[in-house]
Amino acid sequence: MAISRPQIVAEARQWIGTPFQHQGRLRGVGVDCVGLVLCVMRDLGLGDWLEDFTNYPRQPVGDQVLLACRDRLQEIPFSVVRPGDVMVFRLPRSACHAAIATDNGMIHAYSPQAPHRQPGRVAEIGLTDQWKRRIVGCFSIPGVGE
Repeated sequence: MAISRPQIVAEARQWIGTPFQHQGRLRGVGVDCVGLVLCVMRDLGLGDWLEDFTNYPRQPVGDQVLLACRDRLQEIPFSVVRPGDVMVFRLPRSACHAAIATDNGMIHAYSPQAPHRQPGRVAEIGLTDQWKRRIVGCFSIPGVGE
């Protein structure tokens, strides 16, 4: 039986409030944006499609996340993104940030940069024009139904 889009979003929402931790992979303890997507897919039995994607620096260099998604997922235009799809963003110069689309926007693990100095956490936020301008790739997950 296929995993549904609402199941992906519901699983991602279970991670809300988890502190940001570079390369973290534990709900409630710590996770980064790649780890959030990886763990949601893994926990739903959709495979460890980013399992080997663990050697990346805290300060991103290049477009590693975008390229990893292109290697493993089906790229789609932003105009057809639905809840449960994966979006990749450029922050600030590298395509290094991933999020899961929801009916309200997106769920992501984000660590704000100075001057905010607030600890980052997994959060569900609206997809503002500022975020939309940063999108560099959108992807559907193989094996996902409605």
